[in-house]
Amino acid sequence: MGPVGPMGPIGPAGSTGPAGGIGPTGPVGPAGGIGPAGPAGPAGDVGPAGPIGPAGDIGPAGPAGPAGDVGPAGAIGPAGPIGPAGDIGPAGPIGPAGAIGPAGDVGPAGPTGTAALAAYGTFAANAGQTIGDTGGLVNLGAVLTSPPVGMSHTLGDPTVSLINAGVYRVDYRIRTTSAGTGALMELRQGDAAVANSSVSVVAAGETSGVAIITANPNDTIAIGTTAAATLAAGASAFLDITRIA
Repeated sequence: MGPVGPMGPIGPAGSTGPAGGIGPTGPVGPAGGIGPAGPAGPAGDVGPAGPIGPAGDIGPAGPAGPAGDVGPAGAIGPAGPIGPAGDIGPAGPIGPAGAIGPAGDVGPAGPTGTAALAAYGTFAANAGQTIGDTGGLVNLGAVLTSPPVGMSHTLGDPTVSLINAGVYRVDYRIRTTSAGTGALMELRQGDAAVANSSVSVVAAGETSGVAIITANPNDTIAIGTTAAATLAAGASAFLDITRIA
């Protein structure tokens, strides 16, 4: 056989033959770049709640809300302990007097005192008489204690003289048919009126008084008036003197 001749021109392509069988998978190539994000899919179902996380810090207090309605009163609690006594208040007004209590036992007798010298006498005016405008003394014309004890008197004189010092009770009175305006009856000891012995003269009637006096030896006692007075007829004045201490 001779040498191979030059290649002839390529002939026309034949018709495609049937596909061959799939070859084995080649090795995986390198990953391509990430493509753009696709549109968001629909939301999935809510998953179960996770565990409660730790409490966060307490935030600042909000502004106070309006006061709520007053609730009903609660039950009264037990009484507290008694507090200390307060200061004593001012005294209240005096209440009415209580009933008189039973009499107490009689006390022991006191020591025997010194016996006072007895002195007593009653003297009277036994006739009407007129006392001038400036007043004066009532003349005593009768002695009803005869004789008087511890004192002396001259009939018709106005004064009675006390012989001894002491304390005397003197009762005195006059009966008048008229008297000057503002006339007073008073007991005179010496030349002075006895304190608190003055009594307004009843113009037509009886005026009386009582006095306790302390006398010195030979002090004189008399009934006087400070203004004009007309004594009734008969027994128109009485002077009764008794020593009491």
